[in-house]
Amino acid sequence: RPTVLTSSRLVLRFGDYFELRAALRSGVKGEGAVESVEMCGLEPLQPAAGAVHQPHIVVLQALFSRVQAELAPALLDCRSTPALRALLGRASVSLGRVLEIASEVEQLATRVLLSARPHPTGGVALGVRMSYLGACVRFELLLVLRTERPEAPLQWQLTQWQSA
Repeated sequence: RPTVLTSSRLVLRFGDYFELRAALRSGVKGEGAVESVEMCGLEPLQPAAGAVHQPHIVVLQALFSRVQAELAPALLDCRSTPALRALLGRASVSLGRVLEIASEVEQLATRVLLSARPHPTGGVALGVRMSYLGACVRFELLLVLRTERPEAPLQWQLTQWQSA
């Protein structure tokens, strides 16, 4: 939702985590009406030194970085009102999905032992520790989310296998 809307500035906030800021030229229509557009993470994404990162915050950081990189060319090239409208639509869908995934991870972390870390090739790796006492087996189910897009394949792997 817009937090600032004036003839020279537009700021959209996505939850407590992201903002999209556009500087507008008053009275200019068409090409050149948009001076600049930037997307940034807000303070809660920067935990204090030595603080343990909560899984949903790691998800927000990793997937936001991915969305920001994907939209960077459009952010730089946006100079007209129609281009800004299209960019706002793309950013809203992508950042909305990131917020939904982070919310689901936060809820899941209250029910199971869950870890999250940035994946080396992009995205985020979520680890869920599993124990089956009847079979005397323990392992970690590692899920890799490379993007926020729902059509992207979910990769998984069983790691840290231990049996008695």
